[in-house]
Amino acid sequence: MNNIENIVKSVATKSKKDISIFKEIKQMDFVDIFPRSEVERIKLNNEAIKLGVVIEKTDRGVVYKLNNPIKTILGEILLVKIRKYDSSRLSWEGAGDFIVDDFEKFKEKHKDSPNCKFVVGQTYIAIEIKTENSLSYVMDIPTSQFYKV
Repeated sequence: MNNIENIVKSVATKSKKDISIFKEIKQMDFVDIFPRSEVERIKLNNEAIKLGVVIEKTDRGVVYKLNNPIKTILGEILLVKIRKYDSSRLSWEGAGDFIVDDFEKFKEKHKDSPNCKFVVGQTYIAIEIKTENSLSYVMDIPTSQFYKV
């Protein structure tokens, strides 16, 4: 098993307990990987390019489509992003993006939940679910749909 596969599976395992209270969540769709250093970021990008292809370079990192999905307890992952090193993200190895059938209903139901925060990005709207163990996002549009994967 490679480092990326280990990290993706670890993110799924850590997220499973924390998201289990949200019955609407169907599966994990994408994983953002947070390098612990600039050296680790370079190593992870070198590994990712061997496992798949670059589909986007963003201001926060590089998105890869993997040649073979990583099977986790929360679904198969075909997309990962190796983030730029960010010292504010050292509490977690990564963050999973999750799919729900009806984002608006989910948002309305959980808007006042203590661990949930509404996040608006340039191309997405999400609910961030943050705990000591995991960082998860429920996206308005699944990441795989956004990238047409």
